[in-house]
Amino acid sequence: MNNINETEIQKYLIALENNNEKFDEIELGLNIGLNEKTTKEIIEKLTEEGKIEFKSFGLCSYQIRK
Repeated sequence: MNNINETEIQKYLIALENNNEKFDEIELGLNIGLNEKTTKEIIEKLTEEGKIEFKSFGLCSYQIRK
């Protein structure tokens, strides 16, 4: 993974939590100023850390683990 920083990760987590199925996971990242590559890297990192999980329904394919 490249130069993703903690601020970008937290920004994405907050956006994901407040998304309410408005955007898919990539559009969500673009909407908060991230590019597609960075968004995918953040998703990968958060998934590996167990902070988010894949779901197979709805517009956005990821959700915060509870």
